[in-house]
Amino acid sequence: MLIGATAQQSFRVTNPGDTPTGPLDISTNSTEFSLLLPASPGACIAGVTDLPGGGSCDIGVGFVPAQRRQRNGTLSVVSTALGSTGLNLTGLGLTPAAIQVASPVDFGGIPQATSARRTLSLTNTGDQPLGELSTSLSGANPGDFKVEENDCG
Repeated sequence: MLIGATAQQSFRVTNPGDTPTGPLDISTNSTEFSLLLPASPGACIAGVTDLPGGGSCDIGVGFVPAQRRQRNGTLSVVSTALGSTGLNLTGLGLTPAAIQVASPVDFGGIPQATSARRTLSLTNTGDQPLGELSTSLSGANPGDFKVEENDCG
């Protein structure tokens, strides 16, 4: 998931026994994983939902990575009558595709009616693919330059 973007996942909680759960305490232990507002009548509501024996409800969790790489958290569901359970959460924070030029290209002094060739290297510093690239020249004198070879796709 791109850093700052949101992914959502839903989890079902079921009371397998006959004893009601009592109000469920539902929480996550990471700011990158958060509980979503109930979206349906069958959603679990922290501090309110009391599941009867065999009953179930759904918990919505959002993932908004703030840092690059794998992010971890835990979804906890605690019942005063039945104890607690936890679910490990993982998500991958990715950076968007970004082009970085290795260094400026300086042609120095070139005598008139001659030419010089320089190689320009581009690197994708992001985690996502760049997609198709196109080449163009711009600036004060773009006609004084030409792209002779391009293996960037």
